[in-house]
Parts: sequence; structure tokens; C-alpha cells
Amino acid sequence: MNENRGSNWVCKFCGKTVSTAYSFCVNCEAKRQEQTTWTCEKCGKPMLSAAFEYCIYCGAKKEPKRISEPQIKIPEIQSFAYEIKSYSIKVQDSAFTALCLDGYR
Repeated sequence: MNENRGSNWVCKFCGKTVSTAYSFCVNCEAKRQEQTTWTCEKCGKPMLSAAFEYCIYCGAKKEPKRISEPQIKIPEIQSFAYEIKSYSIKVQDSAFTALCLDGYR
């Protein structure tokens, strides 16, 4: 059995460093998960090494990552028109206005 004792892997569940000699985390017993570095755009298979320039399954060349703009829907702004009416009120002379103007005593 070929063991690389100098390398370690980090458990994705508990964050502890584990020797590559183990397939399971010695701390939480989680199974070691291989990390995909890129996915073939032609066949959709995961590649476990960034060193691969070609897909090991279908032979397609590794495409550079394309950054696409997020598809965000911006809601339409609806305009609401409000009609503001002004009303003029004519104040007539009355006992009430006389009291208000002269002051209440």
C-alpha cells in the first residue's frame, strides 16, 4: 500500500486535519470527499486535478471559466398619478370668527 504520510486533508465536516492514509476522518468519522477542481463542459464529469488540460473521459479541452452576468429581474416601476384638487373656502363673518379674531375671553 502506497501511503503518502507527508500530505494531509481537511475534513469538510469538522475542519480537522487528517492524514491522507485515512479515508475517514479520525475525529468525526466522516468519509473523505474528493474536491472537484473543474467540470467538463462537454460531458459534465468532474475533474479532480487542475493539472488536467483535457477531460480524461471524453478528451474535450478545458475551457476557461466564463463569468456570466447574473440574471436579475428588476421590477417595473409603476407610476401613480394623483390628482390634487385645491378647494378654497370662503369664511363668512360670524360669531365664531368674531370670537377667534378678537380672542376668546
